Amino acid sequence: ERGRLSEGASFVERAEPILAEPPDPAASVGLRHIQAMIAVAQGRYADAVAACIDGRRLAGELRARHFVEPVLRQWELRARLRLGEVEAVRAALALTEPSAQTCNLMAHVRLLDGDPDGALQAVAPVLAGDVLVPHVNVEIEALLLPSGA
Repeated sequence: ERGRLSEGASFVERAEPILAEPPDPAASVGLRHIQAMIAVAQGRYADAVAACIDGRRLAGELRARHFVEPVLRQWELRARLRLGEVEAVRAALALTEPSAQTCNLMAHVRLLDGDPDGALQAVAPVLAGDVLVPHVNVEIEALLLPSGA
């Protein structure tokens, strides 16, 4: 969140061996989440997708649903958009429960379609407060998306 990617990446690299034989599987899910975010920020989209898929696999091995699992899915979809997998993302969003993140993702898809009005419609629930906004960055993104930023 502070833009110090190389510093964050070095901490994550130090954690990887600790979690290789995870004493706490839930911590491994969180580690994959952080790895995916760093990979997206560094433009390593295929690595981000891989980290998300592995994180979701690990989350599926837990007895209860991990709160990061849906976050991993939206980071995976963001990375897939950057890889040009627009139709796959569109199909996934059609099957996903609406949230602030999925509204923003749909706005990205609509902007890629050349539909700024559709992007504005996609973020309308976020801007109106009709969906839970888990982090201020999600709201900021929703405010910027209709402008094509």
